[in-house]
This record gives sequence, structure tokens and C-alpha cells, in this order.
Amino acid sequence: MTTAYKILFAIDLQNEYYANGKCNDISIIPSADTALLLKNRQMLYRMVGNKFVVLIKVNDSSAGTDADKPFVSLSADEKYVFFLQLEKPVFTTITNIDFDLFSGHRFYFSNIFETKVGTRLHLSAPTDAYDNAIAYKPGDMVNNATATVFECIRSTTGNNTGNAAFWFNRGENTFATKKDMYPFITRVTNFKAKTAATFFNVKVFAFNPATGLYDKAVKIKNDEINAGSIPTKNVQVDMSALVHGRYVIKINGEDHESGTDAAGDPIPFYLSDEVVNSNYFGVVEVFNHNAADADFSLLDSSGKVKDTINGMGKSVWLNYIIQFAGKMATWKYIVRTGKVISIEDETAVYSFAKTTVDQQDIFESNIPIRLSEKPVMFDLLLTNAVSSQPPPAPNPDPQVTGIISRNTSNDYYCTIYLNY
Repeated sequence: MTTAYKILFAIDLQNEYYANGKCNDISIIPSADTALLLKNRQMLYRMVGNKFVVLIKVNDSSAGTDADKPFVSLSADEKYVFFLQLEKPVFTTITNIDFDLFSGHRFYFSNIFETKVGTRLHLSAPTDAYDNAIAYKPGDMVNNATATVFECIRSTTGNNTGNAAFWFNRGENTFATKKDMYPFITRVTNFKAKTAATFFNVKVFAFNPATGLYDKAVKIKNDEINAGSIPTKNVQVDMSALVHGRYVIKINGEDHESGTDAAGDPIPFYLSDEVVNSNYFGVVEVFNHNAADADFSLLDSSGKVKDTINGMGKSVWLNYIIQFAGKMATWKYIVRTGKVISIEDETAVYSFAKTTVDQQDIFESNIPIRLSEKPVMFDLLLTNAVSSQPPPAPNPDPQVTGIISRNTSNDYYCTIYLNY
């Protein structure tokens, strides 16, 4: 019997800012434990452009019913941890992300969410449904009853997705959002209990892929802590025995002070010294589990890899997607000479209102416009036309420092100075 290598899975990084949709701004790096696990399972990995590819040694066709099964069996409870490393800072300018959250949060993506759009398998969590009581700010994403995704373009509460003044239709899609961002902490961390005490009983629970709950009790080094004679809320917890992963914690039977969301559910954290200390952009966890949607499982129902040739003679394999949305902002053109009459959009999708402040004419788009590598075409109508064809208005240059700004309402602006 001979062996061969086939693709176990790939992670496809996408960003709609780029004309080809490919995101080459981020690299994917296995954790040290995962690199060793991949080696022991006779797997190889490569970053190829915007794709991270994991290959595995499999039995060849001479193995009969064992053909295309892993040469070294995979355990049902295995998971593979990968770090996201930001390579190009311009990503933060062109992409719809809440960069303020990065002071304590990072992205977390996983096949455990089983987010499918058509046949596309996403590693981000499903988009939340619109809630009339929530205060939304620009960049927030919701879906409506028809699974269409909308992006908030003006801060609002109570204006539903049918109001185009506040929401932009993103179609049947899904993107990485702040819902995919978790608190990331180190293995020795100070928590604040809800109730002051002199003794603390600490219990930590890991995420259980079989149930989708944080119900797997794990042992930590100091689960009983004597804090002294004076009651306190401060509790230092040593979790150095735990592996990378998502957890929740109970202190004297309660969640810690910042440990519940608006619905009262525990907020999980991600435990990783490496991510916090190395300032990685986020983490991807791929589980080898029997997914409710079999398309997300690493192997098919017979235990074989999914790298095959389809009926059209094309290679297909398990392909996970992480898709980032392009930044949307109001475009504001500044004209110092008064030689621009108007800025026109031939498609009539956008219009520009003119105001004059301190002898400068300002042309501001009626709604935010998505930044894109493919230029958006606007015409400059001049007081003294130099030809029958109006010159084009320049698009924002994301490489210019400070091109994106934000006001107190969290509205984003691109300021573009014209030489006319």
C-alpha cells in the first residue's frame, strides 16, 4: 500500500475591498502545540497567497475501502489552533472592524459555528437578527427575517432595516463582525468577583463541541483561594495548566463582575498567553468533530478526506472562508479655489451636497460609500471646463495617514482635498 497527500482543509481569507476579493494582509500561523500535532498526524501546512492549506497523508486507491482515509487516524476530540498575524496595517483602514475593541479583544473564528451562506462555509459566527431595542452604530451588521444582511450607516435605535437612511443592504452574505471578538487573557489573570469574600471557590468550564455549551469542567491549579481576613473582590486565578481555548469561569458560584452579557449569559474568554503577548490579530480553531451540518466536518461520513475530483474534472476540497467587509464612510471633498460647481454620479446612486465654510467648498456624499480598490467613478463639473469630458474625482487613498476620521456619533468620514 502506498500513500499520498491530499488537502484536509483550506482557510480562504477574503476582503471585499480588493477587486479580486482576496485578502493577503493576514498570515496564519499554527500554535506550537498544533504544529506538533500536525507533525504527529503527518500533516503539512502552507500559506499560499490568501489561502492557508493543510494537507494530510492518506492511503491511496490500492487500500480499497480505506483509500483516502488519513494514514494516521485523527482523534474525535482534536482541535487545531492557528494564530492570525496582521501583515499590512492598511487592513485596519479599508476594513469594517471596530478597532477600539482591540485593547482587550481579538477575533475568534471556528468551524464550530457552522455558518453557511448558500454553499459557502464561513468560520465567523452567524449575523445577529435586528433588534428594535438595540442602539446600533455605523459598521454594525444585522440580518432581517429574509436572512439579508444590513450594515448600519447612521447611529440609530428603533429604525429597522427597511429605512435606507440608516441601513445599507449587504445582500445574503456574512462577514466578520464584533460578534466574532472575544476577551483574550493570559493564563494568570486577576478577576473581580461580584461579591466580596475572604474565600473563593473557582470553577472553570471549557467549551464542549458535542453540546455547544461551556459545560466541560476543567481542573486548574488554585481552585480554592484564601484571600485573607478582609473581604475583597479581587481574585487572581492561575490557569497555567489549561490549553488554548474558550472558557467561562464561576467564582463562588457566580459569574465575575464583567462576565455576563445583556441577556445575563456568561461571556466566554479566550485563554492564550501567546496571542496576548505577541499581539496577534486573532485565532482560528478547527475542530475534528461530527458537525450537525456534515459539510463542516473535516472528514466525510466514511472517514475520508473531502479532496476529490468532481464530475466536471475539477478538484474540490473542504474550504472554509473568513470574509471581511470593506469600510463604509461618508466622502467629503474639500475645494479651496471655488472652481468646482458640483460632483456628479452618472449612476445616480450617490449625490453630493455643497456647503461653504471659511471660503472652502465642501461636497459631502448623501450616504456612506464603500471603500474599494476598484475606483468609484464621479465627475467633477468645473466652472472653466478644460474639455468636453469632466475630469474624474479621486477616490480616497487608504495609504494617506488620517484619511478616515470619526465624529462623536461614530460616523466615519473620508476627507479628500482637491487641487481645483
